[in-house]
Amino acid sequence: VAIVIDDMGRDLKKLKELFELDAPITIAILPYLRHSTDEAREANAKGMEALLHLPMEPLDMGINNPGKGALFTRMSEEEVRTQVERDLANVPFVTGVNNHMGSKFTESEPHMRVVLEEVKKREMYFLDSRTTPKSVAGRLARELGMKSADRNVFLDNTRDKAYIKGRIKELVDIAKKNGTAIAIGHHYPETIEALREAVPKLPASGVRMVKLSELIEYERTQARRARVSA
Repeated sequence: VAIVIDDMGRDLKKLKELFELDAPITIAILPYLRHSTDEAREANAKGMEALLHLPMEPLDMGINNPGKGALFTRMSEEEVRTQVERDLANVPFVTGVNNHMGSKFTESEPHMRVVLEEVKKREMYFLDSRTTPKSVAGRLARELGMKSADRNVFLDNTRDKAYIKGRIKELVDIAKKNGTAIAIGHHYPETIEALREAVPKLPASGVRMVKLSELIEYERTQARRARVSA
């Protein structure tokens, strides 16, 4: 299993709390926040894997603002490429990209193709946060032959420790059934406490927690073996 903590970049103390979990957590850092660049550098120095949490246009712009550096469907191909490049420059040392919001943007095949091409040419991977069931990101990534994965579980839509621990159990169940599973959560006190209690027990549940890139590489290896066997 892999666990990604989204919306990082605001507070270095939160990053320190994740270090203290002593687990291969993967973090996703929003660009242009007060500590975006600092957190990326600090995570890299400590061996923690980081993603660019790339802001994208949601369906409900009146309620949700994706923030600075966001991609919009009104943008031209060149504007999208330029913005992706700028956002990556603000969050160095990342190994991949996942979407922040994006329920509208990830449904647009022409726009997502441009983003994925930029990610692929840098030899990074893309994690589809699956903020809409109509997202085309995963399918396009597979068509492009690039490293990619889809989120299976959101941990903390409800900020309650018991609920979050239940979602971690669901993550384990999916992994035991399918071989791998990916969860996304946030740096809420309830989430950190649930992880602090649940992560040490994962091996006894029959699963191993790894960095996201490790999980994606494992999936690719299994897929290659299946093709050879066929």
